[in-house]
Amino acid sequence: MVSSDRPRRPLPPGFGAVRHHTKDISLGVVYEHHYAPAAVRPLEQGELVEGTLRPAVCRGKVGFLFVGSKNSNTADHARCWLGHILLQELQKGSLSEVEYIAAELAPVPPQWMWHVWPPSDGETAEGGGAAFVEVCMAVGPVGIALTLSGPEAPRAHVQRVLYQYCTQEATWTPIPSAPHTGHLDKVHRTREIPAELAKQRLRGVPAPEAPSKLLTRSLEEYREVEKQVQGAVNQLEDNWHQPLQLLQQSYSRFVGMIPSPSQ
Repeated sequence: MVSSDRPRRPLPPGFGAVRHHTKDISLGVVYEHHYAPAAVRPLEQGELVEGTLRPAVCRGKVGFLFVGSKNSNTADHARCWLGHILLQELQKGSLSEVEYIAAELAPVPPQWMWHVWPPSDGETAEGGGAAFVEVCMAVGPVGIALTLSGPEAPRAHVQRVLYQYCTQEATWTPIPSAPHTGHLDKVHRTREIPAELAKQRLRGVPAPEAPSKLLTRSLEEYREVEKQVQGAVNQLEDNWHQPLQLLQQSYSRFVGMIPSPSQ
């Protein structure tokens, strides 16, 4: 984990810290659907009942594109929504570090995990280091659930932070939205990538080159080769120009030495 006392700069849209299964950490495009989540309640410092959290439902809708719990689009949008909540609270100072944990293989049903560090209070985890909270989002047929695990004090703090955007009601029945409807105006997307490519990026697999970039690069390489061929031809002409003149002069002298029939 990187120290939290460094000056913090906003990450580019969609980027987040990713902890790979190899234990390496990098910055990557984790949240391809961009949200600016709004809290539904203030941050409470009092007693909070521990338990499962669910995305808050306001007027039958959640804060992200929800097209049914069994739809893969819902899982992707829910992951991005929660990721942006964590990054948003990170910028506010309510959290000190956030890492998305990339699984080696995509879990079925969808399940996402983050390691979250609250502001340092001196508590350490087993084996040393600041104590973190494991935040797990599971998307299943019965809905979306957030569960937290970790030391009591850090876990309580992270739960209060997330509770600003969530509910603990047992009954969770948001109204699904049809894809590509007016609900999409709540989603600020600067880019959209295929689901399989997104999963490859989460696993750290290098993304293939885009067709437009491949075509542009090929054209540039063709022009460069064309310049090199033309330069070689020009150089060849320059090198053979003088010997050709000498050959022509020698031929003229040779022809001049041949006596004519009249002689």
